[in-house]
Amino acid sequence: MVYQDISVHNDLGENVELYALYDGLLSVLGMELEVYRELRTVIAREKDILIKPSLEVLNESNSKKETCILKAKMLEEARTNNVKKIAKCLGIENDNINLTTLSSYANDKLREELKANQDDLSSLLMEIRRLNKINKDLLDSSLSFLKGSIDFINELMSSGSTYRNTGKVTILPRNGKILQTEG
Repeated sequence: MVYQDISVHNDLGENVELYALYDGLLSVLGMELEVYRELRTVIAREKDILIKPSLEVLNESNSKKETCILKAKMLEEARTNNVKKIAKCLGIENDNINLTTLSSYANDKLREELKANQDDLSSLLMEIRRLNKINKDLLDSSLSFLKGSIDFINELMSSGSTYRNTGKVTILPRNGKILQTEG
């Protein structure tokens, strides 16, 4: 790729380093996109797992998510380091440097590639958040149903209720206990 000459860095040696850093950044962004696509697929499948749960399949899904998250974290660190190196090479002293800022120093083709990767990452992350919210709502609903079932069982085990002098209902102590035996 041929990148825009940067007036601060007219020396070819510095530009070669800068070009390599931009190429590295694009490579890391491509790998991040693949990891987030994989994570989106795992989370999308998780809904079916939550509807018909199987402990083994759920553990496998969680393991895949953890692997994706670890990969994403490592790639994020690589991207951050690359961005800092590019900023240093450009003479930018801003701690809040981002892809938009870096793309303003690049030629049109590179700017378009950075923008496309940034847009793809943004839409993937929005989709992952949406899928996570669906799964969270499903889990919340399941927990609410479970709590209602436990409350119902507790009421069945209670010996009844009486009214206090104040008019409030007092639940009497339970007559039994729920036991779970293994084996």
